[in-house]
Amino acid sequence: MLPRTLTFVDVETTGASLRNSRIIEIGIIRVENDQVVDTFHSLLDPETHIPPEILEFTGITQDEIKNAPTFSQIKDTVMELFNDSVFVAHNVKFDYSFIKKEFVMLEEQFNAKTMCTVNLSRSLFPFYRKHNLDALIERHGISCVRRHRAIDDAKVLVEFYQKMLDEIPSEVLIRAFDKVMKNANIPTKIKSRVIEGLPDTPGIYVFYGKNGVPLYVGKSVNIKSRVKSHFAGSNITSKDFKLSQQIEDISFMKTAGELGALLKEAELVKELQPVYNSRLRNYQSLVLLKNVKNEEGYETVEIFETDNPTYNEVINSLGIFKSRSQAKKSLEEVRDKHDLCTKLLGLESTKGSCFLHKLEKCNGACVGKENPMKYNMRFYMAFSGTKLTQWPFEGPVVISEVDELNGKVERFLVNNWRVLKTVDEAVEELDDREENGMKAGIIADMQEDFMFDLDNYKIIKNFFRKKENLENIKRIGSFSQLEW
Repeated sequence: MLPRTLTFVDVETTGASLRNSRIIEIGIIRVENDQVVDTFHSLLDPETHIPPEILEFTGITQDEIKNAPTFSQIKDTVMELFNDSVFVAHNVKFDYSFIKKEFVMLEEQFNAKTMCTVNLSRSLFPFYRKHNLDALIERHGISCVRRHRAIDDAKVLVEFYQKMLDEIPSEVLIRAFDKVMKNANIPTKIKSRVIEGLPDTPGIYVFYGKNGVPLYVGKSVNIKSRVKSHFAGSNITSKDFKLSQQIEDISFMKTAGELGALLKEAELVKELQPVYNSRLRNYQSLVLLKNVKNEEGYETVEIFETDNPTYNEVINSLGIFKSRSQAKKSLEEVRDKHDLCTKLLGLESTKGSCFLHKLEKCNGACVGKENPMKYNMRFYMAFSGTKLTQWPFEGPVVISEVDELNGKVERFLVNNWRVLKTVDEAVEELDDREENGMKAGIIADMQEDFMFDLDNYKIIKNFFRKKENLENIKRIGSFSQLEW
């Protein structure tokens, strides 16, 4: 059966950003047993600036808004209209998210089942390419006095629904309603079969926007569950809201476990440069701290930026950071905790003593008052915690992951925090080349210096920290052991 009560709604806002925009107009029509029983319309004071282009787009004027109520003044009416009713809108995620946000700002709960008329139209008329409101108006001969005004657009939705009641066989309409409501949280440009085709296994997924532009790369131990969570109506984030408005396609890649998913995610983010991944993107440069002993015998710190540092450069440094500000913050923490000199740490460039020595908060290493050996001992102790961890094995290891559900196995050949390749790739090379030459080639690859990857270092180090993972690590004494 069709829902007994439907509440059709449209909102106009100060912009498309959920985080920064507010509602300026709301139109609501409640339908019970296929009959309109209540209508509500109001302009709203958004309590923020309204861009001129929004005023021009909607036809709303500043004078109209000036005396309008705030959302807090109409919230009880809005809540009542949605009581025990299905929330219906065109691109429902947009309207629902904005109304929910207004209630959240008032520290009140708002939850409702939703139904999207874009997806309803797509389900009923899959042979049409366009399903926006203008397309529905033209295709079904629906009248609209003022487009982009909340109550008029809401009336269009009601008329569309009533036409469907008259023109579509009831069993077909009920089936379409059930399908759309079951997949209510799916972005309007994604077909439900795409979501249902996602696996319940570990791996990575990629969201694509218009013209195949990569929007976001994610990873999970359950791809389908994680993708769906991006669009769950109750706790959608501002980023997920933006994604839901832009996603047009989804791809995925299975892995055997979390490690493989993390490594593949980091690789693809660097390769694809997706719009909404910032944490794992390529860094233009990294900042290293290097210790240099001065003429007086004191250890000092040099801060320098480098593009693509090598493993040897990084492992012999005092620490590596994504920005100069992060490096300086770390140096300040070390200074305060271990009573080191601001000037010798490279945080201050002055003649004579450092500023803190003048305040009697430095022991005077900057002017030769403190014994160099005593100062250096504190220095070495201080930076023992900022240095990168040495590779804990003598030579390479194989890390194995197994998906117990489907039996998928992945093995990674790793040395000095570097994932050289998967074992399958290495074995395949063994088949293609002379065995002795291949062994020498792999050994040479393992021992040569290489460009350091900070993300992979963190991923593998965190993997080693979990005791349950240690049984999946095997040291290899010879490369014939790759085929174990």
